[in-house]
Amino acid sequence: MNAPSEQARLGENPDPAFAHPAGPPKQTQTKVDGSRSTVASRQISPDHVPRLCWWWLALILALGLGLRVDALRQETDFGFNLGAQSDSMEAYEVAVSLLKGEPRAQYLGQPNFNIHSKLPGPLWAAFCAAGLKLFGTIRGAAMLVLLTGTGAIFLTFLLVVRAIGVRAALWAALLQATSPLAVHYSIIVFNPSVMPFLGGLFLLALWRVTQRDDSPAIGWVGFLLLIMPQFHFSSVVLAPAAVVVWWLSKRRLNWAWLSFGLIAGIICYGPYVYGEIMHHWQNTVGMTAGSPGRYSTTALKVFIAPLAFLYNDWSPRWAYTADEYREICRACFGSLGGAMAANILAAIAVSAVLAGAVALGVRAMRGFWRSPRETFARSPGVTFLVVVMLMPLACAFLVGQPFHPRYALMLLAPLFGLSGAAVATWNAQPRAGRFVGPIICAAVAANIWFILRIYRVQDALIETTPRFVPSFRHLDRVYQTLQSHAGDNRMVELRDDDYIRNLSPQEAHSLAGAELIRRYIIVRYREMGEPTNQETRPSRYILHRGSEVEAGNPSVVYHRNGIAIVAAPLEPP
Repeated sequence: MNAPSEQARLGENPDPAFAHPAGPPKQTQTKVDGSRSTVASRQISPDHVPRLCWWWLALILALGLGLRVDALRQETDFGFNLGAQSDSMEAYEVAVSLLKGEPRAQYLGQPNFNIHSKLPGPLWAAFCAAGLKLFGTIRGAAMLVLLTGTGAIFLTFLLVVRAIGVRAALWAALLQATSPLAVHYSIIVFNPSVMPFLGGLFLLALWRVTQRDDSPAIGWVGFLLLIMPQFHFSSVVLAPAAVVVWWLSKRRLNWAWLSFGLIAGIICYGPYVYGEIMHHWQNTVGMTAGSPGRYSTTALKVFIAPLAFLYNDWSPRWAYTADEYREICRACFGSLGGAMAANILAAIAVSAVLAGAVALGVRAMRGFWRSPRETFARSPGVTFLVVVMLMPLACAFLVGQPFHPRYALMLLAPLFGLSGAAVATWNAQPRAGRFVGPIICAAVAANIWFILRIYRVQDALIETTPRFVPSFRHLDRVYQTLQSHAGDNRMVELRDDDYIRNLSPQEAHSLAGAELIRRYIIVRYREMGEPTNQETRPSRYILHRGSEVEAGNPSVVYHRNGIAIVAAPLEPP
C-alpha cells in the first residue's frame, strides 16, 4: 500500500484552487469513505482532522477566550462602546421590561431600527434577559456575548476545514481569535455582537446543504435566516447568497426539513404579529416609513469596511481627543512613532492577506461567468466562501444605505476563512512563505499585545477624563452614591433637563452621555423594586456641568468626570 501524501495525512481538502497555486492537478482520483472520486466534491469531516490539529485549535480557542475575558475584566465597562452607549442602555431596559412581563418588550427587540421603530421580535430582548437572569446583572448579557464570540471562532474553523482544509482553518481561527475589532465586539452589550455566531452557524449549515442531496441542514438555514433579523436587520442580505450557492451546487433540497425550519422561524414572530395587531401595526409602519429613499455615499465603504477586522484598527476610534490618542500610543507602543510602525506592519500584513485572497479567488472562479456551476463543482470551497462574502456586500451596496464595519460581523467566517486560506497558500510557496509567514506572525503578536494593553489604558483614561462616560460601572457608581445620600427608604429622582438643553451641537457627542444617568436610575428601580417602606416624596437631584458648581458646596453629592449632581432643596409638602 502506498504511503498517504502529506496533504491527505493532514486532512487537507485537495481543492485545486487552494492546494495547487499553479493550477489543478492532473490526477484527481481520491476515495474517502466511499464518496465520489472527484477531488472537488470531497467534503472534509472533523473526524478526519488529525488529533494534533485539534490540540492546536484548543490552544487558539483558549487564546481567543483568554483575550476576551481579560478585555471584559479590564474594560471600564462591559457595556461601553463608542457611539453605542444608548443601545447598551436600551438592551438593559428591555431585558428588565421582559422579565417584568411588560407587553411591549414581549414582542419588540432593541435597539432602534430607526427613530420610529424597534427590531421586529423579542429574541434580542430575550437574549439579554437570559443573561440578566442567569448572572443577576446586565454583565450576564456581556458574558453571553463573550461566549458567542468565542464560539464563532470554532464555527469558522469548522466551516473552513470542511470547505478548504486544516491549515487554512487553523490560520482563520487564529486571525479571528486575535482580531482587536472582533474582540471589541465580543465584550459589549450590543445587538450586532451576536451576529458572528449566528452568521457562522448559518453558513456552516448552508455549506452542508451544498455538499449533499436532501441535507436536513436546510432546516437550520431557513430557521436562522428568519430569526437573525430579530438580532440585526443586516442579515437579510444573506438570503440572495444562500439562493445563489444552492443553485450553483445543483443539490436537491430536502423540502420537509426546509418547511420545518421555516415554520419554526415563523413561530418566533408570533409574539410580534400578536403585539402589532394589538397596537395597530405601529412598529411595522415605522420600519417601512422610517428612512429616506436617498442613496447614501457611505455605502461606497461596503467593500473596504470588513477589512477593519483584519487591520489592527489602532485608530482614534479608541479615544475621544487627540491627546487621548497620543496617550494610548505612548502606553501601548512607547510613542506615536511606535504606533505608526505597528500600523505599517498591520498594513503590510493586510496587503499580503488581501493579495493572496484575491489571487486565490480569481484562480478558483476562472470561467465562472461562462460556466458557473462547473466552476463551483471544480472548486467548491473557495467559490462558496467568495460568493457568500461578496454577494451580501453587493446587495448592501445596491441598497445604498450607510454601511459600517459592524454590519460585516455576520461575514467573519468567510472573511477570515479566505484570509486563512491566503496565508496558508503563501506559506506553501518557499520563497513567499519566508517573508509572509513572519510578517503575519508579527502582526498577530502585535494584535495580542495591543488587546492586552488597550483596555487597561482605556480604563484609566475613562476614569480620569473630564467627561462622563456612561459605562454601566460609572452609572452604577452614581446611582449608589445618590441612593446612599437619600437613604434606603427614599427613592432618587434626577433632573437633567437644563443640562441637556444647554449642550451645544459640538458638545453633544462627548457630553450627552450623562443623560443616561436618569435612565439608569429608573431601570434600576424597575429591576430591583422600589425601596421598602419608602417615604412619600423622592429625594430630588439636579445634574450640572462640573465647572458650574464649586466642589466645596455642601449640597454637592457627586462631583467627578466633568459633571456635578446637586441635592435640590426639599419642597414643602
